[in-house]
Amino acid sequence: MIGFILILLVSLFFFIIVPLFFKMKNQRINSFYIDKIINSSDSEILEYKNSCDVKNFDKCYRFYGRVEGFYDDNTLWVKSDSLTVKVNMLSSNILVLPEKIKSNIDKSYLKNQGGQFRFEKWENTHLISSGVKFCIIGQPYLENGEIVFDCSNRDSIIILYGGDKDKVELQAIEQVRDKFFFNSGPFLFMLFFGLIFDAFLYVLFFRFKIGSIWGLYSLLLIFWPFAIFLPPGVLFLHFARIFFYKKNILLFRKNYRRFKKLKDEKDFLNLNKTILLYYLFIFFFAILGFFLNYIVLFLLFYSLF
Repeated sequence: MIGFILILLVSLFFFIIVPLFFKMKNQRINSFYIDKIINSSDSEILEYKNSCDVKNFDKCYRFYGRVEGFYDDNTLWVKSDSLTVKVNMLSSNILVLPEKIKSNIDKSYLKNQGGQFRFEKWENTHLISSGVKFCIIGQPYLENGEIVFDCSNRDSIIILYGGDKDKVELQAIEQVRDKFFFNSGPFLFMLFFGLIFDAFLYVLFFRFKIGSIWGLYSLLLIFWPFAIFLPPGVLFLHFARIFFYKKNILLFRKNYRRFKKLKDEKDFLNLNKTILLYYLFIFFFAILGFFLNYIVLFLLFYSLF
């Protein structure tokens, strides 16, 4: 029984707690960037003509420019057509977008299910060189007569992009989205290590003893994350994945309306209801497929013991 309890704790840690932690963390970061971009949709674009008479910046601005050079190890000069600013990059997160935005959003979601964006830590990136295009959203300040964006805190964000600056915010709203839980890197990574630890504990405590009821329960714990990927339940996982991608499409449409300030309460209410319904369908099909296969696994292992 001790072996079963240890395998249970390891399974909970590797298969549920850690993947859910990373999923919620990524969701929180994604939501922060999306909200920041949407809230800045009516912000002024910082240019020379609206900066020369300002002594204290008291609101959020958008700034589009190219990296001109390094001021020091953690500070960049970024230059637009009419203005050069300093950007403090220490401990900043850089949202890196693909070169081009898709022309058809729905097809983009179905073909590119996980998005093409990624976050890079300033300390870990070698992407920055002269000419790289930046979109900076935040509240600048004056320092020794120079305009500075401090991206080391959560008040300012940096988007590295390669396409048209007029579409960079929409491209970010389209690309920054969640991956399907069972396809996410943390889940697959922890699945691998959890299986290794559980298999080691099983061999250590049970040594494949035939007839041990706790050995049967332990085997079911070891293999339960794989139950969703086996037939016939994998068919329901496919349905859950379809509704997940449809939910992402509706979330984009909702965020697009927020970004464009299209305030139709009835439309927002219908979108929210449909998104909630899709969440219920995702949960229903995933749980149904899991339990269906879990029963099959139980009967299979029970026949062996």
